[in-house]
Amino acid sequence: MDLDENGTYGNFTEVVQDPVKENLKQAIQWLLPIILVLIMLGMGCDIEWKVLKVHIKRPIGPVIGAACQFIVMPLLAFSLAHALQLSADRALGLLILGCCPGGTVSNMFTYWNDGDVPLSVFMTTCSTILAFGMMPLNLFIYSRSWTDDVVVPFLKIFITLLTVVIPAGIGVLIRWKLPKIAKRLVQPVDAAW
Repeated sequence: MDLDENGTYGNFTEVVQDPVKENLKQAIQWLLPIILVLIMLGMGCDIEWKVLKVHIKRPIGPVIGAACQFIVMPLLAFSLAHALQLSADRALGLLILGCCPGGTVSNMFTYWNDGDVPLSVFMTTCSTILAFGMMPLNLFIYSRSWTDDVVVPFLKIFITLLTVVIPAGIGVLIRWKLPKIAKRLVQPVDAAW
């Protein structure tokens, strides 16, 4: 049986996959995590252990960040979704964005703007760890307006945690033990800006 000129056969439509798009999608799925790991390694090489230890001993920044991340942002997302009368799928998308922890990009912008990189990395680590419990809780609390079935991407949260903590930790260790090599590893992060 032949397809008509629109690519349809009866009530069915033929789906044509573009091999270039598929190959590009696969390349991005592999390259992006590698690039993020290298960036976090470079940032870790810019972090001094004694500065990071100050933030660990006095975690007021991460506490404020976690409160904003897991109390204020989900509430704002929920409120905006209702105020704008978004459809269920868009409202849930906004809510999920409002419940997600911070990531590597915030650390990059902190670095490029001469911010407190140790604090940013520590806050990202804390918010990613807290996301294992707070994201499901917030989605349970706020998503009931639109659905009863929300799936939390625990594996992706765990992978984010690994891509932040391990390379940054290795970078801190390199800076502590091999400061000359650490300076060379920071240069590509500087060059990216």
